[in-house]
Amino acid sequence: RDYNSGEAYLRKSLELRKKLLGENHKDVAECYYDLGMLFFRKFSYDSAEFYLKASLDLRIKVWGLNHEECLRSSIQLGTLYLNRGRSDSAEVYYIQSLEIARKIRGENHADYGSCLNNLGIVYQRRSELKKSIAVLQQAESIFKNTVGEESVLYMNCLENLGNAYLDMLDFNTSEDYFKRLLVLRKKVLGESDPGYISVMGNLGLLYSTMGDHK
Repeated sequence: RDYNSGEAYLRKSLELRKKLLGENHKDVAECYYDLGMLFFRKFSYDSAEFYLKASLDLRIKVWGLNHEECLRSSIQLGTLYLNRGRSDSAEVYYIQSLEIARKIRGENHADYGSCLNNLGIVYQRRSELKKSIAVLQQAESIFKNTVGEESVLYMNCLENLGNAYLDMLDFNTSEDYFKRLLVLRKKVLGESDPGYISVMGNLGLLYSTMGDHK
């Protein structure tokens, strides 16, 4: 990917938008977001943080916090901090995104479930496994009722639950989630898909860990 050319065009676009539309225009916020995402993909996290925060701040100014664009920015900032190992900051933005999703989408919407799933990952990373499982199970139920069991969202949530139970050394429950996931991914994606292969690896790790704890 030619990130340097992308950055040059986005910076020029930002300059023109500020000049033509003013610094507090929604299109300027979108350009900040695009720059933040470019730096995120480059693993240039300091620059990504700067532009993603600038985007969120301006979107709040333009629309107020409870808007789908602020939801998008909040989720991405949470993911940025999670990737940097800053789980406390990730939790702040994921909780913020959860509240925005609740207000603009409702609690029976896939976006709300996605925010719960994100929080579950944070708690798992912090070894707060009971909290992780509680929110992941909420997400699982929402996904099942909204996008269905053959959706990527539902399958990814099953994998997160399997991993959380594996971390708890609850091998039987972990195995159940991984086996359910294996069936779904084989049906939806096929045996050659990386997602199917990944679950096979998860089961291998599970059985290996079970052997270590006999």
